[in-house]
Amino acid sequence: MENPMDAGLVAASPCICHAEALLRHLRQSPHPLAVKITAIDLGTMMPNDYITEFISTLNADASAAIDAAAQAQRVEEAKQHATWRERLTPLDQRLAKLLAEIPNDLKTAGLSLEALRVQLAGRYSQTARASDVAAALRKLGWRRTRCWRGDESPEGFRATWHPRCK
Repeated sequence: MENPMDAGLVAASPCICHAEALLRHLRQSPHPLAVKITAIDLGTMMPNDYITEFISTLNADASAAIDAAAQAQRVEEAKQHATWRERLTPLDQRLAKLLAEIPNDLKTAGLSLEALRVQLAGRYSQTARASDVAAALRKLGWRRTRCWRGDESPEGFRATWHPRCK
């Protein structure tokens, strides 16, 4: 097939010249939408209506990509907002919510302070401080039991927290 420019089909059309320049620019661009351009050979350009359709398709793809990126950004911002809202909730409320999710048989067996502390985010650090978690447990009516002897606990010293007896 001969070049449409050589055949005189599009030589006088300024729109084709601009489209050709746009296609050259997009081919050199690292943009993801420019991948579609690699299949087009500038030497075999199509008549004006096909170029216009192609450019409108590119515009539609670009607006869809921009909308998807904006939606992803809104989701990320909502996630960060929820994380901070959770983190700024008082520790005793977050601890009560966490304890409500733990099965009763695990609660009666005893929970280690470290296991609870790791699951609770601190206000200023990654995890809550042990003294704050202990104070919140006492406020909720839990008590600490210490096991000092190795025959009762194979790990040696162990401190566990138990709910109050009802």
